[in-house]
Amino acid sequence: MTSTSPDRYNIPSVVKACQALRLMAEERTPITPSGLAKQLTMSRTTAYRTLRTFVHEGLVEEVADGYRLGTGMLRLALGVMDQLDVRKVATPVLRQLSERSGETSHLAVLASGKSLLVEVVDSPNPLRVASRPGALVDPYCCATGKVLLAHLPPDQQAALVASQVFTPRTPRTIVTADAFTAELSKVVSLGFALDDEEFITGARCLAAPVRDAAGRVCAAVGITAAASRFTPMRTGDMAALVMDSARQLSELIGWRRTADGTGAAPR
Repeated sequence: MTSTSPDRYNIPSVVKACQALRLMAEERTPITPSGLAKQLTMSRTTAYRTLRTFVHEGLVEEVADGYRLGTGMLRLALGVMDQLDVRKVATPVLRQLSERSGETSHLAVLASGKSLLVEVVDSPNPLRVASRPGALVDPYCCATGKVLLAHLPPDQQAALVASQVFTPRTPRTIVTADAFTAELSKVVSLGFALDDEEFITGARCLAAPVRDAAGRVCAAVGITAAASRFTPMRTGDMAALVMDSARQLSELIGWRRTADGTGAAPR
């Protein structure tokens, strides 16, 4: 029996389409047909038709300065999360966090430059303040979004900060790129992020990073609570609980702490 090349059944146009989606995900900023054509060595007409096909299928959306991944990709991402059982891995950790803190806990990932909630475990308290799975929140006004952007490579972080349209949700919302950049530096130093009634008046959130086997921040674990219960005096205690839960989840997906405090893939 003769062997065949694994590329024998590839469809070149589909390969290019896949490359285009990967490129858009990696760039994290809108791309133009000309930019796509240049980077993937295709004609501008083909690049334009590819992007318009994605728009028609709901995978990409057109914005003022080009094209970016659309909400259809979020549904695919949620499907992948389900298939990889990430939620099953995270849910027990989140449940324990809710029991220990008495508040609603959640898991979020970065999607289209925003914080996407992929799992929520409700607080045992009757008064709950939390969004539901599938919610997309601007990163400058939520704790998980701050965590996810704070740990991006500098060029990606700068591009996403520059792309934000800072809408004041409450009197406490960050409304400038400089203030947001300073906040992200603070998040890295502290090891956690705080939403101090910046998204919803009367609600405070705190989040910490989840790392994969390579040490990269791939998600954020957080809690949401009424400000009347989660007072500034409780910030230290809540941060310890959330960071411990984030560490537990990180270890479950392969991260290991080394002597210098960084992460390394398991042997």
